[in-house]
Amino acid sequence: MMQFPEANQIPDEVNKMLAQGDWQGAVNQIERFLQSDPQNASLWWQKANMLVALNKPDEALACYEHVLDIMPGNAAVYTAMAQVLESGGKNEEALAAYDRALAAEAANVPSLKGKARILTGLGKVDEAIQVYDEILQLRPNDPDFLIAKGDALITAGQVEQAASYFEQAAKISPKSFGAEEWTNRGGTLLDAGQTEKALKFYQKAIDADGEYSWAYRGKALVLRKTPETIDEALKCLTKAIQLDPKNAWFPLDKGNIHYDRKEYEAAAGCYAKALEIDPKYQVAWRNLGLAQEFLGRYDQAVVSAEKSIELDPKSADAWLHKGFCLGHLNRLEESMASYRKALELEPENFWVNNNMGWTLSQLHKNEEALPFYQTAIKTDPTESSPWVNRSNSLIELRRYKDARDSLEEGLKSVSDQRDLLMGIGFIYTEYLFEHDKALEYYNQRLQLDPSSVEVRINVAECLIKLGRVSEGRMEAEKLVGQLGDAELECGLSLVILASYALEGDAAGRARQFDVVLESFKICCPGGKPRKPETSWNFRGLLNTVRASNISAESKFLVLTAIDVQQGNLTQSSLSFFAAPEPQSAATPANETVTANAEPARQAAARGA
Repeated sequence: MMQFPEANQIPDEVNKMLAQGDWQGAVNQIERFLQSDPQNASLWWQKANMLVALNKPDEALACYEHVLDIMPGNAAVYTAMAQVLESGGKNEEALAAYDRALAAEAANVPSLKGKARILTGLGKVDEAIQVYDEILQLRPNDPDFLIAKGDALITAGQVEQAASYFEQAAKISPKSFGAEEWTNRGGTLLDAGQTEKALKFYQKAIDADGEYSWAYRGKALVLRKTPETIDEALKCLTKAIQLDPKNAWFPLDKGNIHYDRKEYEAAAGCYAKALEIDPKYQVAWRNLGLAQEFLGRYDQAVVSAEKSIELDPKSADAWLHKGFCLGHLNRLEESMASYRKALELEPENFWVNNNMGWTLSQLHKNEEALPFYQTAIKTDPTESSPWVNRSNSLIELRRYKDARDSLEEGLKSVSDQRDLLMGIGFIYTEYLFEHDKALEYYNQRLQLDPSSVEVRINVAECLIKLGRVSEGRMEAEKLVGQLGDAELECGLSLVILASYALEGDAAGRARQFDVVLESFKICCPGGKPRKPETSWNFRGLLNTVRASNISAESKFLVLTAIDVQQGNLTQSSLSFFAAPEPQSAATPANETVTANAEPARQAAARGA
């Protein structure tokens, strides 16, 4: 507590109560003394200080006013009043009180310090720096004020100047500004986005103490932001882990770098290491679950999510991730239960609503899914996922125009329009059979990513449906072998087959049919698709073939081949794919028809 100048000794009765911790009793005792001696400034001062300790600021300020009535212009009293006002958040009033103290005593360092502190808090940093200059004229070698001015300079964006004051403080008192202090200021700069300057401060921390692990961690946080320096960032974290192997933060940070680089196995190992150090590290459980998701280890990711939930049951994010992983395990009812829990915690959560809608749609509850997509869209209309998902549910409900209109509406607000443009083109060509309009949207999508094989396939197929068969086939043939998936390559071969049939090119159709049969050996062995669901929608092409004037033979050939690829025909109903019956050695296969047919012709000739 600040001492009052020329203060009298506190009465013994008051001291006894203070020794017993009875501050209020001491105040009451002083009040009794003031009844007989109301002009005793020392007693008013002591009472004010005791009231401050009792957290009665208004009463304390009134007592300080009594002191000033008796001893006007006392700098110490104004300073004490300013400190009470400042602690109560009354910064403008506190600033005025400090100014009164300084008017009474210009060299009052506590008041100068308080004034500088308030000016900084009020955003008047340049004025604060001027006040620190006044203090340093009085105490040029005080490391605390050198550091305080340096901090003010950082706030003002004058980082290089700030560093010079920190260096002065370190020279005067190495303990006052060492590796920890350089690291802390580096963190401030990093948070402010001044990465290059932050890096210099972290390096100064390492120069001050090469064994200070947090400095290496800070340096790594800066270096990870640039692809060219990520490897160096990993080395810094490895060094930090060596210096402090019991710190769970460091392997977590290292795991995050591996995660950003899509090195999910390495990331998972780092997160697991962090959890060995601190099994209750909730962020590590969450991040481990994310890495496990990308590795396709959804059963393990569920366990990680559950651990995260144990540590923070009110984490909607943890419930979200559990629901996501359960969905990938096809445990859809459990997945929805997790999403419901997340929605209890955050009803407007974007991803929870989007994923809840998606799960319902997987259960063919598309009508129920729509309100969840709508909530997600309302929460963030710039994200494409709920727009696309809502459109898919509307398609399942056979509301094709509504699905198209939904995506058209999304184009007004979605930042990345690629999926929406593809979706609109898809609806036009596969459900509304307006292939010219579909082509417009596919071409818009192609402009955003000219190298996209998926879009180029759709453009090629659309051209074929529009009757620009040779042009479409030429584009399709350019893409053969680029899809990286046997099923998709098979689908592309069927599109090319349809183009030859639609063009009336029997020879080309025959050649391409051989290609299709070879594809069937891989993706449709025995006439049955390997995958339960195919990823190629032939609805528009089937309609084009059906509506064409090509021969019945060509129609049968193309439509049946597509049915095989789509799994619309079972193995047992396709004679073509059935194994031949054993034949006798005396009857070669190429003579079977003649041998069986001849007796029938003879019988007919005899007229029996």
